Amino acid sequence: MRHVIFILVIVATTASFAQTATVKSTAPQAAIAGHSSSLHMTVMDVFNTAGGIIITGQIDSGSMTNSGTLCLNSSKAGDIEISVLALSVKSRLVETANEGDIFGVKVSGVAKGDVSKGDTIAKYCD
Repeated sequence: MRHVIFILVIVATTASFAQTATVKSTAPQAAIAGHSSSLHMTVMDVFNTAGGIIITGQIDSGSMTNSGTLCLNSSKAGDIEISVLALSVKSRLVETANEGDIFGVKVSGVAKGDVSKGDTIAKYCD
């Protein structure tokens, strides 16, 4: 049952991201720079869609905004700078995801094969 619910959330999240393919961020500049410096997100899964790469996970600490750059700490490829294109929490596009949120993040700058369950996302690369 748990897998069925997770799959339904991913399908709904993927549909939400499909709507963002041509949408530009209108977030104020302060929000773009607003990723928490203590950001730590653990990757749960990764999907390759027509609209790009979607990484699902949970924010363990800090917060993430719907634009800007972050660092994927990949177990396969080391530290990779990624660009955040959109965030979706509970199948709704949002501007910010906060500590405890389970969500999807649409990114560019990384291949699906470089992302694994258990990898982390942080504000800065070491």
